[in-house]
Amino acid sequence: MRIIIYSTKSTFSDQSFGGAESSLTLLAEELGKLNNQVCFVTPPPFKRLSTGNIFKKNGFSLHFLPVLRLPAQRIPFFKEMNLRINNYLFQNYMRKWFSDFDLVHCFSPQDTYRLIEWKRKNSLNLKIIIRSVGAFWKNENINEGRMSKVLNDTWAKADSVCFIHERQKADCLEVLATRYNVELKDSFVQDIGIQLSSEASWSPINDGIFRIIMVGRFSSVFKRQDLLIKAFKKLSIHNSELIFAGDGETKEGYERLCLNDPFLKTRVKFIGFVGTPALRGFMSSSSLFCLASDSEGLCKSVIEAMSTGIPILVSNVDVLSEYVVHNQNGLLAENSVEAWTNEIEGYYNLPVADKQRIGISGKRYVEENYNSRVCAKKIQQHFLRVLAQ
Repeated sequence: MRIIIYSTKSTFSDQSFGGAESSLTLLAEELGKLNNQVCFVTPPPFKRLSTGNIFKKNGFSLHFLPVLRLPAQRIPFFKEMNLRINNYLFQNYMRKWFSDFDLVHCFSPQDTYRLIEWKRKNSLNLKIIIRSVGAFWKNENINEGRMSKVLNDTWAKADSVCFIHERQKADCLEVLATRYNVELKDSFVQDIGIQLSSEASWSPINDGIFRIIMVGRFSSVFKRQDLLIKAFKKLSIHNSELIFAGDGETKEGYERLCLNDPFLKTRVKFIGFVGTPALRGFMSSSSLFCLASDSEGLCKSVIEAMSTGIPILVSNVDVLSEYVVHNQNGLLAENSVEAWTNEIEGYYNLPVADKQRIGISGKRYVEENYNSRVCAKKIQQHFLRVLAQ
């Protein structure tokens, strides 16, 4: 197959990225290893002007789109001109390189809408498959206006939707039926998983400090670093440390909060965005991985943590509670300060053998369900099925 993977945000930009972006890169690598011709298309790291570049990567070609970024983007005239110019550059570049490709895979509604328009204007036969992540489509604020039209066209005209979990699919179909009156042409459930590594396995530092690590974007939507900080402050564990990995718009506020608190100032660390190899090192040397959140899909940081064998404690919310079984392959906490405090202290007091049992069970679960090489073959079969329709 000749496959395009397109995203305006990617692991190749100069911005921090999350699980969705890293999943697309991993998918490109694994599909390339299966003898597909794969091209990853994305804007270049920030430049005022780029004419387009092509690089060879691990199993695929990386295409940086030509772009022109005009100054004064806050002025409506320049913003509109910038959109028109870059859409023209996008259309020409895609027509030149990819008109004879079989399939394009993307995940942002705006990206998908752009590709649908490219396909329509050029009367192309290629298939468009969306990778549906998160819960953006559930937001009540997008029920009106242009964004609502973008979502309607995206869901209705895409040839297939790839969901990453059964519960996510069920939730999305319910919203589409009740709010948008849209019926999908086709869908399937399959995540790319992660690259398993034997280099990082759970081995907490033996210095008497109980280390908790949370990995996630600092955002006013869903993520609950505040909950973990409040629970951490109430712990009766004297030698303890809390590490936050990730960037985002609320990070500075949490940093100020901790700096102004005599107790938190020396116990809470913010290490910013960390790439996967280094992140696995941080996780495997910590005592407990935590993720406090109001809602999640198939969270990559949780899967990565489980793959190292570190025991995990996550919020008892969809979809986390679908694949984390309490006291078997991980621990679950209701989203209250008291519940999180009790679960952390309960874990701290567990015998070493029970901690190891939970960690080993989590690692085995990931190995059996989220090996990227196996997952890529399943995704390839779905792509071939959609092409045959």
